[in-house]
This record gives sequence, C-alpha cells and structure tokens, in this order.
Amino acid sequence: MYRMYSNLSIIYFLVSLLMICLCCTCLLCIHKNV
Repeated sequence: MYRMYSNLSIIYFLVSLLMICLCCTCLLCIHKNV
C-alpha cells in the first residue's frame, strides 16, 4: 500500500514537471512570436 502511494506521488511529480516544461516552452514561443 505504501509503495503504491509513493509510486503515485512520483508519477504526479513527473507529470507536474512535464506540464511546467510545456507551459514554459509555450510562453517562450509566444514571446518570440510577439
């Protein structure tokens, strides 16, 4: 049970990192276009 929870938190952490990276690249692209 505990191991499953830790795996979930790791996946959540990775997903949030990915989302942040995507947001940053989008913002950079928009900034370049403007």
